[in-house]
Amino acid sequence: MNNQTNKRASGRDTANLSDLLEFDFDSVASGAEQAKPAEPKPAESDYLDSFFEEDKSAAEEPEPTKPKTSSRRTASSGKSSGKKSSSSAKRKAKPAQSTEMEIKEHGKAWTIFKGVLIWSKDILIAIALVWLLITFVAQNCTVDGSSMSPTLVNGDCVLMNKFIYRFTEPHRGDVIVFKWYNEFKNEEELLIKRIIGMPGDTIEIIDGSVYINGKRYDESAYLSVPTLKTGDMTGPFIVPDKSYFVMGDNRDNSKDSRYTVVGAVSRSAIVGKAAFRYWPLSQFKVIT
Repeated sequence: MNNQTNKRASGRDTANLSDLLEFDFDSVASGAEQAKPAEPKPAESDYLDSFFEEDKSAAEEPEPTKPKTSSRRTASSGKSSGKKSSSSAKRKAKPAQSTEMEIKEHGKAWTIFKGVLIWSKDILIAIALVWLLITFVAQNCTVDGSSMSPTLVNGDCVLMNKFIYRFTEPHRGDVIVFKWYNEFKNEEELLIKRIIGMPGDTIEIIDGSVYINGKRYDESAYLSVPTLKTGDMTGPFIVPDKSYFVMGDNRDNSKDSRYTVVGAVSRSAIVGKAAFRYWPLSQFKVIT
């Protein structure tokens, strides 16, 4: 029995071997040549090398500046990280914004301050010019009363020339403004009269006419009525040195040098010369 089984087993083995020997190795070889060779898989070391090269290139490239909106995007990606990034962005933006606002505020303040300085300078210059004008050059006067009628009437506005007598002496016939102390009112007033007598002249009123140093003085250019001998002046009046004898053109109603309360006007009391009447405009004229 054992021999038979061994024979059967050996018969099967020889059959299998014959099948293997009959296998067509040539067809397998030709198919292998026709098939494309598969690319070799990269080794694990190759993956590591490429990974380190990418890290080096990323480290060498400069990190691009993130726009301001990046903080908002990161805030949407995560709660904790978004809050931190947005707060840091705000901390960085606040100093720049505050500095810019401070510069703008300083610029506005300096502009306002410079404008105030310019306006103040102009105002001060204008005040100085007005002061110089009023003190040394000209002054406005308003006629009060009718003592200078018809040359000047009540309410006329007159511009007085104040500097002319700094360079020249008053002349006969000039209409002057002078200071007079009113004892009844206990105050100083300005009066406007016409110069008739010069220092050292002898003044007399005879038959309605004025005589200066014995000669009749012609006043027909501005008088239409005779000169009456009024007031408390007696006899011929000799004008003192550095003084002037004055009278108003309305001889019937004028308190002037014919009255001792006024008397002769000293040179130092003269303020200026009436230059022209500017109001009312219809009555504008140069005063002579």
